[in-house]
Amino acid sequence: MSPLLLLGGTFSPVHLGHMRMAEIASESLGVSATFLINSIPPHKEAPSVTSADRLRMLGIALQDTGFSIDTRELRRSSPSYTSDTLREIRSERPHDPVIFIIGMDSFRTIGSWHEAEELPGLASFFVIRRPGTEEPAEEESFLALHAERAENAEELLEAPAGRYFISERECLPVSSTMIREALSRGEEPELIAPGVLQYIREKGLYRR
Repeated sequence: MSPLLLLGGTFSPVHLGHMRMAEIASESLGVSATFLINSIPPHKEAPSVTSADRLRMLGIALQDTGFSIDTRELRRSSPSYTSDTLREIRSERPHDPVIFIIGMDSFRTIGSWHEAEELPGLASFFVIRRPGTEEPAEEESFLALHAERAENAEELLEAPAGRYFISERECLPVSSTMIREALSRGEEPELIAPGVLQYIREKGLYRR
């Protein structure tokens, strides 16, 4: 079996918090992460910059990291649902472990995702804690009720789907919204790769 480790997002812009999440999961599993870039996220406002710019920034950030990019969602003209993408990947790799990286905030709300009941049958989930976001009680957690909790990260590699693991490591306290707001105020944002920030400045992105 050849495991696939995915981190999804609009990456508008990609920042060091995204990189940290990928690093934590990759180091824990011994699998290099693939960044799955969204086109039209149905649960968020449409990105204010083009897909081409977001993809270029992601490419800059991932230089010399060993991480890769999956652009399948950029080729869609319809909203990008995680369930659709995982179903497509599962059809391509019916027996491989597919592991989706999420933060604790998403772990708390994943039950409200489109076709949430399908997700545990399509992938396992590597959950990373976020500063200030508490782990929900087991009876309030969708994944706790519909998937098997792994005692260690390596257990995610032993099944194609249906498991979740909560890492004790935390991601960085940053979001793309925070970065965009700082840029719109003309401030120098922290926790963003210098090459990405240079590209943003050169292209005049995220200005009001």
